Amino acid sequence: MTGRAIGVDVGDGVRIGARRGVISGAGIHATKKLLPNSDMFVGNVKPGISHIMLFIGMQGTAEELDLPTSNMWSLPVDKEYGYSGIGLTSDEAPMDAKDPWKDVDVSKLLLFVGFPRAKDGSWSERFPNKSTCEIVTNCPTSWFDLFANESAVSGKRKNVDYNRMKSSIESKIMERFNYFRNAKGK
Repeated sequence: MTGRAIGVDVGDGVRIGARRGVISGAGIHATKKLLPNSDMFVGNVKPGISHIMLFIGMQGTAEELDLPTSNMWSLPVDKEYGYSGIGLTSDEAPMDAKDPWKDVDVSKLLLFVGFPRAKDGSWSERFPNKSTCEIVTNCPTSWFDLFANESAVSGKRKNVDYNRMKSSIESKIMERFNYFRNAKGK
């Protein structure tokens, strides 16, 4: 035991070594769980905002689909332009594993929407007649705590409640995206 991370086991016996160290994108609390014997100081750091990303593949060129080259944001604000959306803390999260946003007004969802294909001049040569959309929103981390002890490979993805929750989240994101997209065209 060296007392420091020297690589990453990615599963199926595959290990990726690191000469100088390992950078974790998992967040400080998850990294501390991954390295329980490290001297990493967590202190009073609270979990940050979690994000959900939805990636959509589409048939057609950016021109045919009229995709914008700029990023779009749907940012719910109040009359004083303060954020009035949901999902910044776990405290505000109603938890229903089957439908965590069951009672949420979709107009309260923050959305980032981008169309990477529309910005890449070489895309059409590499991927003819294909386009992509990326949608990012925020959510409380507590929604996924129910599934924290399940293996990402074998547990969560085969769990009916987890998949039901993901489908529910996807449909709310798409409902907000379609509303936002239609309103943009007016």
